[in-house]
Amino acid sequence: MARTHSTAVQELLGPGYCSTTPCGDMERYIRHATNMIDRMVTCATSKGFTHTTAELFDLETLLAAHYYTIGDPLYVSRSTGAASGSFQPRSYKEEAWEADASGCLRSLAKGGRAEIVWLGKKPSTQIDYVDRD
Repeated sequence: MARTHSTAVQELLGPGYCSTTPCGDMERYIRHATNMIDRMVTCATSKGFTHTTAELFDLETLLAAHYYTIGDPLYVSRSTGAASGSFQPRSYKEEAWEADASGCLRSLAKGGRAEIVWLGKKPSTQIDYVDRD
């Protein structure tokens, strides 16, 4: 169940953003953010950490705005003459990572990675196959 709503996400994007760019329906971005926050809550609970309802609302709103701005980046400045503009250097994702005191959101977003470690003997101390019993 979503904790945030389209109006909250659009307000976070800033005044006038959705009036100059059609934001459309935010529901798919909110669903994606809800799924990620649900996974974060499970991780945080396993660590003994509990988020408040307000924190979860804010985190989900930040993530929904982040997912929206992936396809439609926010501008810091615009120019119509030569069609130039600079994009916002910091993402809502980074703000959400900083707001999550459990650290679970960052670890979920970065994903896991597999690692192989050799637990056997060094090649110089190994016995050749033909010399084994």
